[in-house]
Amino acid sequence: ALSPAIERFGIDAKPAEDEAVAGFRPRLVYWLGVIGDEQQVVSWAFGTVTEYMEDPSSIDPALAEVALLIKAKRGDEFLFEQFVAAFEAADSPSARGIYLRALGGFENPAIRKRALAYILEGPIRPNEIFRISNQIRKTEAGAELVFDWLLDNYAEITTRMPPIWLPFLPMASNGCNIERMEKAKVFFSQPKIIVDGTEKQMAKVEAGVLDCAALRKREGGKVRDYLKKL
Repeated sequence: ALSPAIERFGIDAKPAEDEAVAGFRPRLVYWLGVIGDEQQVVSWAFGTVTEYMEDPSSIDPALAEVALLIKAKRGDEFLFEQFVAAFEAADSPSARGIYLRALGGFENPAIRKRALAYILEGPIRPNEIFRISNQIRKTEAGAELVFDWLLDNYAEITTRMPPIWLPFLPMASNGCNIERMEKAKVFFSQPKIIVDGTEKQMAKVEAGVLDCAALRKREGGKVRDYLKKL
């Protein structure tokens, strides 16, 4: 469905192309490479990662980030260590952010756990603390893993972040999973956990989860049937 678009616009930018195309390309490449396993895009990503790691200034940062995520999805422990070393050697906020999100892009469950552990063990700045976990949360299995990690390490995590962020931590239970949301309600209602704004944020999360779950229950079967017909 999406391959004709990349054939039309190309993976690499063209001279004087429309800004809308340039802005949309990273998302299109992400869909094709991470979700669609399009071999042309995967091959491009592997080559681009090598170029970026040798000279970050040679690659558009938006496309570099996508390339690293595509390769990370298929990556092993050795690639994880390479990305960690590159992150720790990076001398720009842009490169640090790209490598951190890539550390959250590995599909291997054991590496995902290593990535979460690195948040508390590595040289992560307060404004970077959720870069890895937010990437992991993009799958349902990853969202569950991050939620459990947050609750298990809540005390240490919260000492590493600005207090103004604390009311927003219930957002870790976002999604369509009612059981996870109910667990969050119990956890964030504890006297030692709750702060000003927590209840308001938890109410927003609850409304969103219930709405999502209801929509999935009502329309999920129809969507699955439609996709099977395609």
